[in-house]
Amino acid sequence: MHRLPVSFKPPLAITVHFCQLVPMSRMMSKECGITNIQDEEDFRKRVLENVKPVVVDFHASWCAPCKLLGPRLDKVMEKYMDRVLLAKVDIDKLENVAMNHGKFLLLLPNVFCLTFLLFSTQIVSVPTIFGMKDGKKVSEFVGLQGEEKIETFIKELCE
Repeated sequence: MHRLPVSFKPPLAITVHFCQLVPMSRMMSKECGITNIQDEEDFRKRVLENVKPVVVDFHASWCAPCKLLGPRLDKVMEKYMDRVLLAKVDIDKLENVAMNHGKFLLLLPNVFCLTFLLFSTQIVSVPTIFGMKDGKKVSEFVGLQGEEKIETFIKELCE
């Protein structure tokens, strides 16, 4: 048996990365269809400019129904990862995004509240879920929902 010197290197090395052997949809983890929006620019890129439909979850960390709805959304999304993106927006951390895109109304005491009510096109509470296509809201629901309702919502968004 002939032994090669320790310093021997083959004349041509071919590196094949794992991602070249596996389709991208399989290589990505189940979390690939779920993202936490970081800022206004991130919202614009991932939600408004996305070619896929997007489910936007406006939630708050202090909101008990939000805490129950989040895992339900995640579970239903497992079936639709390749067709829909779930974008989560924490309204306390991203007030700007919520105000600009969710049309959230800050309830202020006194007459200003009535003024805002008159000029607001939409009053939203948390959790609020938007269905977006081509950067436009096409559907929504507010409050805690069961998995069946969530699945119907996402199916209709995919059509």
